[in-house]
Amino acid sequence: MAGLDLKKDFLAALNGNAPHESLMQLVQRHQAQGLTPEESYEVLQRIWLEFGFDKNDDNNATRENLEYVMEKVWFQGAH
Repeated sequence: MAGLDLKKDFLAALNGNAPHESLMQLVQRHQAQGLTPEESYEVLQRIWLEFGFDKNDDNNATRENLEYVMEKVWFQGAH
């Protein structure tokens, strides 16, 4: 259930207005514990969808920070 732990931790940090660097470090800590880049990206994508960012173009800090981390993880996994 490592993905659920990442989701819980990431949402808490994201809702706490953590900067994208801190969010990326959080993902990296979970990956160091065995979560793959692909699994990490899936968790982040679920968060993206739950926020409804796929249905609107509203720019805000939450969206920008999540998008930044998603891009980094995407390229890390070499999709």
